[in-house]
Amino acid sequence: MQWLILLQKEMVENWRNFKWIWVPLVFILLAIMDPISTYYLPQILEAVGGLPEGAVFEIQIHFLEKLS
Repeated sequence: MQWLILLQKEMVENWRNFKWIWVPLVFILLAIMDPISTYYLPQILEAVGGLPEGAVFEIQIHFLEKLS
């Protein structure tokens, strides 16, 4: 029963300090950045010098087709 009181205290503290807003914002930001970074990853790798010899880099074609 004590954990319920501590949970309530933490939830009130997080609500008052606006910490509750950062979790959804971070997940939204990650959800937006993931397809963008996947789309531009080949160009980014070429710009920084590519992959080492023997490394294999495959992008799921069906995922990229959905983007365009």
